[in-house]
Amino acid sequence: RVGGGETQTVTASAGGTSSGWKTCLNADLAYTMNGKRGWYVDQIRFGCKALPIHPTGRVRVIAPMVRFQIPLNPPTLTFPKWNGGSGGHNGYGATPGWQLSLQKVSGVAKYDICMRRAGTANCFYREKKNATPGGGIMNIPVTIHSTQEGKIVEWMARSCSDNTHCGNWSTHEKFTVVPSFANMTSPANNAMSPSRNIEFNWEAKTSATAGYQLVIHKYPQSGGSYNVYNPTASISPNLNIQIPAGTTSKTVAIPASLGNKIQWHVYSCANFPGKGRRCSLGAQTRYVQFSSNSGGGSSGNLPANFFSQHILPAFKHDRCVNCHAVAATNFARGGAHGLPANHPSVSSSTNCTNCHNSNVLPSIGNFNPGWLAAPSSMDFRSKTDTQLCTMAKNPGSHFSAAKDHLREDKLVLWAVGDGRVPNGRRYVVAPPNNINTWRSYIQQWADAGYPCP
Repeated sequence: RVGGGETQTVTASAGGTSSGWKTCLNADLAYTMNGKRGWYVDQIRFGCKALPIHPTGRVRVIAPMVRFQIPLNPPTLTFPKWNGGSGGHNGYGATPGWQLSLQKVSGVAKYDICMRRAGTANCFYREKKNATPGGGIMNIPVTIHSTQEGKIVEWMARSCSDNTHCGNWSTHEKFTVVPSFANMTSPANNAMSPSRNIEFNWEAKTSATAGYQLVIHKYPQSGGSYNVYNPTASISPNLNIQIPAGTTSKTVAIPASLGNKIQWHVYSCANFPGKGRRCSLGAQTRYVQFSSNSGGGSSGNLPANFFSQHILPAFKHDRCVNCHAVAATNFARGGAHGLPANHPSVSSSTNCTNCHNSNVLPSIGNFNPGWLAAPSSMDFRSKTDTQLCTMAKNPGSHFSAAKDHLREDKLVLWAVGDGRVPNGRRYVVAPPNNINTWRSYIQQWADAGYPCP
């Protein structure tokens, strides 16, 4: 132990330099060592350090050291800013490709970035970014996870000289993370409609706590345009319709002023304290075309091949043929359209719902007939396209119209967009492989008066 300003002579073991001597210090100290090559100057921190002591060398402790660092000024946050202009607080979605921007500080090697949910202490995003050369603005790419959709996020930064030593945090700024867009399901892109009454459908977004905006434009686009910073503003003559939360379908009478082709979008929305209702920054785009004589009513002419192209493929698929064949063959197993080879033996008296209960049926559809086969008179096999179309138009006494069976019967919807069975498997479903697209096709066919090939 050597006190400040003291000199102590130490003797190394015979034979020259010793690697066995160490200084053990309880403070940061600077020392000089008088050895073979003169005084050696170094500094050590808490703990021990091996010294190259030479015979009859001396160690002199100069003085206790105080380590300090000149504070680094925090950077100025430039974007996004809560009150940074019309879009400053609303420029972020839960997708890659967004950037934070700050004014660089001279002499800084890195910037420590923190993002956290407003009003909380923990950073859900924390990373040190190397400072770019020169002065001016530095843009920092970040990815915001989808769990932050519909939330207000704070961000802040501090300047660092290395990975360990940083200055104070900047004041924080806030921004909204708007919900991502909803996936649109029907009408299908470039669908041909005989009717100007269109049912639009999309998938639900849990972050869309303030509903949706359904935006319908004339194509090519003209007139008013959707404004993400004022999502409910009128865009006349185009349509901007506010949809309540929990709703994923809307039937709209398209005015003739929008012409024979429209484009449509669905934006997801949330409410933000202090900013109000804000919606997704972008949306998918789909188009719908109207037949030239569709007018403003609910009827019109479909293309001659509409049934054959959009509906008939389902009638020839195993998911539909199975149910419309097994009764005619007394529920025989095996074969292309019978029950699976490993299926338990059944007869006309078997209660199929013991296994095939409502848990394997879709939630969509207003009619649940239970799990049963169609009567043998509705066997689809060996029928022409025209015969199948005629059968589709006359579904039986349970339904007032063909579209009620084809659009609302859960067994039909299971076949075209679900396919679950009790053993946990999911069978390949019939075209178009999507329930809402199928329902849109049936509605168009019904509006046109069920034309057959």
